[in-house]
Amino acid sequence: MELPHTEQEQRCADAVCRHLANDSNHRWRVQSWLDESCDSGPSPDALLSDGSEQVALEIKQLTDGSPFHEYGVASYSLYKGLHPNQHNQRQLVLYPPLSIRIPLDQKLVKLLRRRIADANREIPVGASRIVKIPRRGTVEFIRPSDRGFIACRHVKREYLQAPSAMVEGIYFLRDTESFDHQFLTDECRTRFQLELVRACAMSRIIGEATIEWSEEWRLERLADVAEGQGGVSVIAFTAGFLESAAIESVNCAISKAKSKFQIGLNYSRIAVALHAKEQQSEVPLSCFESAIAALTATDVHPVDLLYLVCGNQVQVCRSFID
Repeated sequence: MELPHTEQEQRCADAVCRHLANDSNHRWRVQSWLDESCDSGPSPDALLSDGSEQVALEIKQLTDGSPFHEYGVASYSLYKGLHPNQHNQRQLVLYPPLSIRIPLDQKLVKLLRRRIADANREIPVGASRIVKIPRRGTVEFIRPSDRGFIACRHVKREYLQAPSAMVEGIYFLRDTESFDHQFLTDECRTRFQLELVRACAMSRIIGEATIEWSEEWRLERLADVAEGQGGVSVIAFTAGFLESAAIESVNCAISKAKSKFQIGLNYSRIAVALHAKEQQSEVPLSCFESAIAALTATDVHPVDLLYLVCGNQVQVCRSFID
């Protein structure tokens, strides 16, 4: 049994009807929602008509593509999951190192939830607090050298310059996390550097030494929001290209849409409406427009008309009718 059409689908169909009316000077409307009435296999969403001609319309929502979609889902999960009180109105922002990527490891999520709950108790609107992040690793002695040098696998290594000048030999700091080091206070940074020098001296004796230290992430409280809408925004990035995400999203939507038009069913015209800005926010419309402009009639067959709809407006209409 098919589900009733959604408000988003209604807005999209209405936008296409207005576009058809502007082109033909005829009044177009949704004659019927086929998904709600057709029991004999797949069918398009709606049948549009001006009284004499019909257009079969399938509506697909565009996403940000798999990398950005995963990022969006994970970000929302963190927004709600990290908040110490789901019914709270507080809106918090967490600033980890820029190299961090989400989804986050679940052990880190549990730690952050506890630390954010502690900091949240005493943070006024517009202020920020430091969240301490414990880290653990090992220091390996590589070889002797007159000059000291400590390396690690992260991009930001300026925190290793001072302790490198305090040791002799080559060392490698290996920790369990992939994100960069971050210290917001001189006290925390100095404590780490002294602990690193100690671990280097120990590793020179036994080959490898354990090191534990703390780093600092900033937690900021913004203006309160409506009850139940509070959360924690984690400032992080994802790996991916907007152009390729748009191409993937458009191609996937068209492929699914084409399967709704059964062979043997006769429609005056076949149309697909790709609805943007409903379930995606990262990929701009310009990238979707470019992806649609690159399509050929072979790519979309048997589709005659392809629409890009944003909100209540048709942004792009491509005709593949000879």
